[in-house]
Amino acid sequence: MSTRKTHLRANKGLNGQRIMARCAVQPAGKGMVRSNSRATYRFMASEIVDWATFKATAAADRCAHCVDTGLIAYNRQRRERGLAPVASLFEVAA
Repeated sequence: MSTRKTHLRANKGLNGQRIMARCAVQPAGKGMVRSNSRATYRFMASEIVDWATFKATAAADRCAHCVDTGLIAYNRQRRERGLAPVASLFEVAA
């Protein structure tokens, strides 16, 4: 188990915007995020990856905060599409 955790990417980093981890942001409107301004996340040295890589990462190496906040964001997206919420971020939902 590594000491550095792998984080879930919250944005795509378009137009020179820096890529931020899901645990280091707050929603700022439809499809937008802003930094949660915690100094802890300012110079994050851990890897920030896309969904497919995050899902393939061993559970012990994933950031627990990214899993928790990712679940909230995922259920919000499901609710907007009229779907039922899921209990786990990695649960296969219909």
